[in-house]
Amino acid sequence: VLGSATPSLESWQNSAQGKYARIELRDRVMNRPLPEVELLDMRREFQETGQEQLFSRALVTQTQEVLDRNEQALILLNRRGYSFAVICRACGEKLECQNCAIALTHHKPALDEAGLARAGQRLECHYCGYRRTVPARCPKCDSEHLYYLGAGSQQGEERLAEIFPGARIGRMDRDTVRGRHDLERLLARLHSGEINLLVGTQMIAKGHDIHGITLVGVVGCDHALSMPDFRAAERVFQLMTQVSGRAGRGELPGRVVVQTYYPDHYAILAASRHDYTAFVERELKYRRWMHYPPFGVLANVLVQSPKLEEAAGWSAELGKWMQKGAPEGVRVLGPCTAPIARIKGIYRFHMILKAGSRNALNAALRGMLAHADASGVPRRNLVVDVDAQRLM
Repeated sequence: VLGSATPSLESWQNSAQGKYARIELRDRVMNRPLPEVELLDMRREFQETGQEQLFSRALVTQTQEVLDRNEQALILLNRRGYSFAVICRACGEKLECQNCAIALTHHKPALDEAGLARAGQRLECHYCGYRRTVPARCPKCDSEHLYYLGAGSQQGEERLAEIFPGARIGRMDRDTVRGRHDLERLLARLHSGEINLLVGTQMIAKGHDIHGITLVGVVGCDHALSMPDFRAAERVFQLMTQVSGRAGRGELPGRVVVQTYYPDHYAILAASRHDYTAFVERELKYRRWMHYPPFGVLANVLVQSPKLEEAAGWSAELGKWMQKGAPEGVRVLGPCTAPIARIKGIYRFHMILKAGSRNALNAALRGMLAHADASGVPRRNLVVDVDAQRLM
């Protein structure tokens, strides 16, 4: 039994073809209305205010009104840490992890129950766990003009405390919820009303049934639309729909405010109207045109090595075989550098294989692995992800 407010497109297509039996719940419990969703164009917000704001004027106003009525509000800010990148304004250097080709995230000190800092500021990699202190000057050009780019949930909590000094604010992300007991304590405080304003990452989006929440703010959710992944629009729609469902679950009606730079994007519009069918119909057209699942099968072949030359050479060798030896009906994209080119000191190249049938895809993968053995490409350096959920 599969249950979801936002099933995957593969599951939806299986139900449309009769492979699954689909049962729809069209109404909320006790016929409570779905929350009204307001889209705020952050491009216009910038034009009118002349400055970049983490929280729009409308979201601040509506949050204050909710708090004044002794109700609860929830703010989704789907990035951990304080700032998600540190760059030098003088030379453009971005402070990256020494093991991964990814920017280090800035974390401010965590506070204990007495409000005292437990540790100093740090830069942290969310892929390998590497940490370092925050430098006073740029390590490349020795400039002091370091700039902290973007805002995460930790900065969101700090800003909300400045805007709403009387609010009882909580934060739910992987930095504050390390285990089951942390989560239970935080939810108990939310249920009891001890917390009336909660900010957090996607951990707050699913499964929580808090009847006092009447307002949900969605901040920075649409940045995922720029990810190089064909499921990007589906994930944004799912996240928006799931977090919107946290509002108005009690007797009082709910409201959702979505801050976006893409107010005309079909995924944003469909989520704002609670229209899963409209999103699916649009998305399935693109998937059909591009032969992506559910209208084909897909595998992501990852070639990796601690040595850049090895990873590049092996991927080129397998790519040449694929171009000549792949069965008819199999399309090969790549090889190319993976979107995250290095993780934990391992260089990564990948190929995406698309086919109309699973038999053709399996034949291509078996042939490629046989060629890899014959060419001296170690199996331990190959990762074959069939029906890959993420291409990063």
